[in-house]
Amino acid sequence: MQEIDAKVFAMLSAFTAAVVGAVKKAFPAWTNGKEELLAIVIPMALVVLLKLAGVFKGTGWDTAVVASIGMGLAAGLGHDKIVNPLMAGKKAPEPKP
Repeated sequence: MQEIDAKVFAMLSAFTAAVVGAVKKAFPAWTNGKEELLAIVIPMALVVLLKLAGVFKGTGWDTAVVASIGMGLAAGLGHDKIVNPLMAGKKAPEPKP
């Protein structure tokens, strides 16, 4: 992984949604109303740590930070529209053509 591409973006977005869901389930009182903040902070911290470790050498800092914000937004949207309904026992919404 030399740079942040579509695979890395999707993988980190899915990871963020899973972590937010796990934290929300483990600490419901603490996370109530903070899901959006967690969805932005988790991928940003992860991308910064990976960038400092030299993983994304081909991606500049500005692009990495902007991508991490996008990952957080994608994870939050995925969590709200797919994970929450599934956890509530509802079917996920069908994609509109």
